[in-house]
Amino acid sequence: MRTVTILQEYVPQYRVPLFQAMQEIGMGSGLRIQVAAGVPHKSLRQRSDGVLDDVDVKLNQREIRLGGRRLVMRSTGEVYQNSDLVVVEQARRNIDVYIQLLRSGKKIAMWGHGRDYVDSPSRVRKELLTRLTNKSAWFFGYTHESVDAVVSSGFDRGRTTNLRNTIDTRTLRRYLESTDDREVEEIRRQLKATHLAVTIGAVDESKRIPFLLDACALVASRLDGFKLVIAGDGADSSFVVDQSARHEWLIKQPPVRGKDLALLLKAADVLAMPGRVGLVAVDALTARVPTVTTDWPYHAPERAYLDASTSVVSRNTVRDFANELEMLLRNPAQIESMSRACIASSEGLSIQEMAERFIGGILGALERQE
Repeated sequence: MRTVTILQEYVPQYRVPLFQAMQEIGMGSGLRIQVAAGVPHKSLRQRSDGVLDDVDVKLNQREIRLGGRRLVMRSTGEVYQNSDLVVVEQARRNIDVYIQLLRSGKKIAMWGHGRDYVDSPSRVRKELLTRLTNKSAWFFGYTHESVDAVVSSGFDRGRTTNLRNTIDTRTLRRYLESTDDREVEEIRRQLKATHLAVTIGAVDESKRIPFLLDACALVASRLDGFKLVIAGDGADSSFVVDQSARHEWLIKQPPVRGKDLALLLKAADVLAMPGRVGLVAVDALTARVPTVTTDWPYHAPERAYLDASTSVVSRNTVRDFANELEMLLRNPAQIESMSRACIASSEGLSIQEMAERFIGGILGALERQE
C-alpha cells in the first residue's frame, strides 16, 4: 500500500469531510491517505476553525516574519521520507517545500488557487510561485480557472486536476431539509427581522467589515426591519462586537456550523459579502440564498460558481453596494427567482465527487513516477 500525505499548515473544520472521504476512497485503490498538520498561528487561530483530532501526523512548526512576509518553518523530514507522494499547499510561505523541491519535485504535488487571486504580488513573487508550481509533479486546482492559470504559465495540462473545490454539501442539505418553517420564523422573530442579510466565515480584513457596516448602515436608515447577522470569528471580531452594541440592526454571532448554520442560512434573505467570496459561494448556492457582492478584484476562484442568476454584483463603492442590497431586499419575487436558480448552480458540488477527482489525480501522479 502506497502512502500519500496531505501536508497542511493547519486543518480547518470544513476540510475534515474531504480528507475522510479521500481516505475511504483511497483504500480501494491501495492508497493510505494521511494528513499532516500543525497548530494555526495568530490570525489563522483567531478564526476558531482549526482541528487537531483528525490529523494523523502532528507537526512542530513556527512562524517568522521576513521583510513583512509570513514564513512557516516546520519539521517535515519524516513526512517526505515516509511518503510516496506529498500534496502541499500552493504557497510561497512554507520553507520545507523549497528544500524538498531543490532535491526533487517527483514526490510533491500542489493544490490551490493556481495564481494570486487575493492580492497583487510583485513580478518577482509571481515568478517565484510559478517556479515552485512548475517543479511539482501534479497540480490540483480548486476550479477550472485555477488549472487554466498554471497551464498559461507553462504547466502541462496533462498533469492537472480540476477539483471543483467545495464544502460538505450533502450534510448541509440534510440539515436544511430537517429544519421546518416554524424554526426559521422563530429565528427571524427573535432577531426582529423583516429583511435579513447574513455574512458568514472569517471576520477579518478579507471580508472588508468596515465597508460592509457602512453600507448596511445606509440600508438600515432606509429599510425598516433590516438586520445584518455576522457569524464567525477573526481579527475584526472585537470591532464588530463593539459596533453591534451601538447599532440595533447589527447582530454578532460566533461561528455557526451544522444545524445552526442551516437555520441561519434558511432564515436569511440574502448573503451580503462585499469582501472576499470563496467557498461561501457553495454555502449560499446549497442553501438557495442569493449573494450580493462587489466587483472587488480579490475574490477567491470559487466566486466563479456564482453568475447573474444567483448573485448581484455592485460597483466597488459603499453606496453602490448599499443600493443593490436594498433593491434586492425590496424585491421578494427576484429573491425567489434567484433562489430557484441556485439549485441548478449547486449541482456537481459535493465532497464525494471532489474526493474522487483528488484520488484520480493522485493515482495519475504516482503512475508518472513509475
